[in-house]
Order: sequence, then structure tokens, then C-alpha cells
Amino acid sequence: MKVADILKIACQMTGNDDLADKLEGSLTDEEESRKQLLLDALNLVISEVGCEYMPILVEEEFEVKNFKIDFADFTSAPLDIYAVKDRYGRAVKYRKYSSYIMAFSSKVKITYSIMPSKVGLNDNISQINLPERVLAYGTAREYFLHQNLEGEAQIWEEKFKSSLENLLRRKSVLVLPKRRWI
Repeated sequence: MKVADILKIACQMTGNDDLADKLEGSLTDEEESRKQLLLDALNLVISEVGCEYMPILVEEEFEVKNFKIDFADFTSAPLDIYAVKDRYGRAVKYRKYSSYIMAFSSKVKITYSIMPSKVGLNDNISQINLPERVLAYGTAREYFLHQNLEGEAQIWEEKFKSSLENLLRRKSVLVLPKRRWI
């Protein structure tokens, strides 16, 4: 999913149709500031979704020394720890402190969530699997909030939240009882 495609949809939602046609071309200073505002809004939405609704999970193995694993040893800064397991897949008792984790095993596999990375205009979004339309709803909401247009922002907020709820709702399988013949 391309960032430019999401921004084109968001431009149409926010009334910036003139900007949607020439996002990747040469822009005036005013158009460049609107483009940057939309890109910042999209990054805020991606961060919100990645931190609150669809956490991006990473799994990493560590050698434990003195029962401590420093957060500086992680490849990405962890937001939350979801699981700590030993090499056999069993849960390991651990404690989380401000700068390290204390784990009671010699080698552990830690599952943790990370903050989504910032995106640019020519990037692809691969960390979050949502339709472009939903991300454009959130981008429009952030854009209007930045413009101090609370009424319009509220409309896009409702669309964004209801779309997220529909996509993230657990879907159950409907099982009908077998028919009986008399």
C-alpha cells in the first residue's frame, strides 16, 4: 500500500483536489506545506493504530547475563512486552523495569511491540494491514483537527473509529445444527 495513494484519497476527503493531482510533481510553498501537513497527519494515524489497535509484534532471542536484558540490546525500542519464553517454548517469569528486564533463564525469546516507523511520500506501508480508505479517514481527521475545524474532524473521527471497529471485530463462525428427518 503506497503512501501517495492514501494521501490522494485524503486530499479528496479534505477538499484538496488540486493537490491530489500533483502530489509527486513540483509544488508551490503553500501546496508543499499542505502536503507535509497531510503526511504528518498520516504518520500520526499510523502511530495511533500501531500502538493502540494493531500492535506490531517483534520476536527476538537473547542470551541472559546476570538475569538482566537491557532495553538497549533490543533492535527496536519495545513499547510493551507480550511474552518471554525459554528455548523450549515455556513461559519464563520476568520483571520489567525502566531500563531492563529481569528474566530467570539463560536464553530467552521475547515477543514485544514496537512503534511504527515514520513514512515518506514514496514509501510503502507494510507494518499495518488496513485498507487505504480507513487510513485516509484518520488522516482527514488529523488534518481538520490541525486546521481547528472540530465539526469536520468529528465526522471523520466517527468514520475512522467505526471502520476500525468493523475491521478489528472478532468474527465468529455461524454453525447451524444438523437437520433431522422425521
